Amino acid sequence: MKAFNLIRLTISVGIVTMLVSCASMVTQTQFKQYYGSGVVVGSGGTKRVLDGIDIWENGEPNYKFKILGFIDDDVLENQGAAPGTLNILSVASAVSLSGREKRVVATAKQHGADAIVYVSSNRSFLNAGKYETNFRNQVKIVLVKYVDEVGYRLGESRERIESLLGKGEEVSVDKIGVKLEEKEQAGFKAILYDKEPTRVVIVFNLDKADLAIIAMPPAALNDPTITGLLRSFGQGKEWKKSPSIAAHLYSMEWIRVDGLYYAVCSPENGLFVVGNQQTLHLK
Repeated sequence: MKAFNLIRLTISVGIVTMLVSCASMVTQTQFKQYYGSGVVVGSGGTKRVLDGIDIWENGEPNYKFKILGFIDDDVLENQGAAPGTLNILSVASAVSLSGREKRVVATAKQHGADAIVYVSSNRSFLNAGKYETNFRNQVKIVLVKYVDEVGYRLGESRERIESLLGKGEEVSVDKIGVKLEEKEQAGFKAILYDKEPTRVVIVFNLDKADLAIIAMPPAALNDPTITGLLRSFGQGKEWKKSPSIAAHLYSMEWIRVDGLYYAVCSPENGLFVVGNQQTLHLK
């Protein structure tokens, strides 16, 4: 019985190896680097996530990104077999098509992409024999890297943030609309960074950023900018809508799914605030 199982295992491994080898014969995946410059803002679309890579369909990211390159993935799609026979090429093409998305995502990771965007797909007839028909199945995909709306994060050190924003000016924590317990105030400092046309106030707790208030011209705080800010401060985590943080001041409110940070926004006033829910609260 053990010998039989060993033989069966050996045969199974051999078949899998043969199919993988044949799949590579019917597949061609090419990455082409993009040499253009500039940052793009898309209009939105539908998004899924696979192995940490965002997959955009029916559109593109609705926040800032840059193009890294393109992937052309071609599969020789073979169909049919003579009666009573197994067409290994047909099976291999099916294996290749079923593994296409994982293959493309792996390529995207190799080149440092955050997301892929489907651009086009095409299936064209090649030839037909007595028992087989061949098609060329193609997809073209764009690899993109997200561009942070801000270059800093909550939780980062004052030294790190000031390497990006320069030296700031200390302002009163009490006067920026943040509520603190009296016993806590000694550990907090609010620093204003005036970078016209954007002004940023960051509240540090023992020299670690706990809250950021970003003020900009209302016209600049549009939907793509808001989405980009949420993505930047999300730090890989999603946000969910919340209606009760500071409804008297802000028309848009979110809680990060881990419950650590909140974010509020008043587009008409050009204000976006993100903070540590456990330490800082809005008045």
